[in-house]
Amino acid sequence: MDDAEDKDSSDFLNLLDSLRMEQYVVGSTHHSGYRLDLVLTRTRDKSLPSFILQGDIISDHYPILCDLSLQQMEGKRQVVTY
Repeated sequence: MDDAEDKDSSDFLNLLDSLRMEQYVVGSTHHSGYRLDLVLTRTRDKSLPSFILQGDIISDHYPILCDLSLQQMEGKRQVVTY
């Protein structure tokens, strides 16, 4: 995610685009300064996630506390008889 010239990063971003998904984490989420943890939502979801990166924990990954307000999709009820 941090290297625009990296083929794997580019392929992943293209995949997100083709699936109409957006990634919101900006900055590093790892002690070494890399962005390894992501927050993804569908592009059609109008509400933007609010989140906080926190440091100073035992792990080498910073926790991402995220608040998502997503619309619940309506399920279709289907009766199957056999």
